[in-house]
Amino acid sequence: MSEEAKIAYLQEKIKESRGNQKGGWTLFILGIVDSVIGFGFEPILGQYGTFMGIAGIPLAGLGLGYGVYSNYQYQKLLQQLKEMAIVNPKCPNCGKEIPQGNFEFCPFCGKTLKP
Repeated sequence: MSEEAKIAYLQEKIKESRGNQKGGWTLFILGIVDSVIGFGFEPILGQYGTFMGIAGIPLAGLGLGYGVYSNYQYQKLLQQLKEMAIVNPKCPNCGKEIPQGNFEFCPFCGKTLKP
C-alpha cells in the first residue's frame, strides 16, 4: 500500500471514529434524558415511568462506553497520522530516507536533490 493510500485510509478511519464518538455521546444523553423523564414523571406514568427510567440507565452506560472507546480510537489514529507526516523525504535515485538537514546531494548515493 502506498503512503498516499495509507494516509487516505487513516483519514477515512479518523472521520468514521469521529462520527462514532458523536453517536456514543448522543446515546449517552438520550439515556440520561430517558431516565430523568421516566423517574421524574413516575407518579403520572406509573409503571411505564419506572420502566423508562430503568431502561435509560443501560442506554446511557452503552453510550458513554462507546463514546469513550471511539475517542480513544480517534486519538490513536490521529497519532498514527502525525507519525506518518514526520517521515523524512526519500532520495529519488536510491530510495533511502534523507536525514533531516539541508542536503544538496544524497548522503548515500550522491545524486543531486535540488531540481
